[in-house]
Amino acid sequence: MIDVHNHILFGIDDGAKTLEDSVEMIKEAYKVGYKEFILTPHFIEKSEYNCNNLGKITRFRSLQEYVKDFGIPVKLYLGNEVHIHDNIIENIEEGNIMTLNASKYLLLELPFRNRNYKVEEIIFELTRHDITPVIAHVERYRYITEYDVSKMIELGCLIQGNALSLIGKYGREAEENLKKYLKMNLIHVLASDAHNTKAFKELKDIKKVVKKIVKNDDMVEDLFKLNPKKMIKDETIIPYQIKRKKQFSFFR
Repeated sequence: MIDVHNHILFGIDDGAKTLEDSVEMIKEAYKVGYKEFILTPHFIEKSEYNCNNLGKITRFRSLQEYVKDFGIPVKLYLGNEVHIHDNIIENIEEGNIMTLNASKYLLLELPFRNRNYKVEEIIFELTRHDITPVIAHVERYRYITEYDVSKMIELGCLIQGNALSLIGKYGREAEENLKKYLKMNLIHVLASDAHNTKAFKELKDIKKVVKKIVKNDDMVEDLFKLNPKKMIKDETIIPYQIKRKKQFSFFR
């Protein structure tokens, strides 16, 4: 499996605090089947979670060397989970935030509680600059409907779900939302969003859980491996045919 959303990189956000913490997380992830990781620390403008690329790269290289010394056969790449804000393009150009492994894909987090009516505008601005937003843990935004998710796909986004939601980590509503979105073909990649070693331990049988929901072996491989690999290689991902139904949307 390949994990494209996690907080393994130490000393930057609310994930791993030390280099040793990062290594322990990778060890646990490897035990449950993860072999490649895009490390995606938070970037939240005007907050303490705003480490620039130089700071990330310095820590990243230290972690790469440490993992190599431990003999853990994994591949590491670098990115960000970017909280939505007006200056994303400027922050990319100024070396403050990273796309996923320097690809066209950008992991984009929306507000959890408050509707941001500039979402459509910001998505348009990103796609105009040939950047594909990957909407992070879409099932956790309580104000979003399946219609909104399909609308974001139509606008050029891909959609990421948290695998931990399927085992109740974020509550019943998030669990049911993600199951529904999977059945409607609205999810393109499943990731851990792990902040600690416990999170990876809880994902031991996650592929079996997903297979029971989607009932399709090929889709399970797409969600956990093939689409993440395309992100790493900067290849185009073609969304699934959506099984849609119309509903109220916060989009105009």
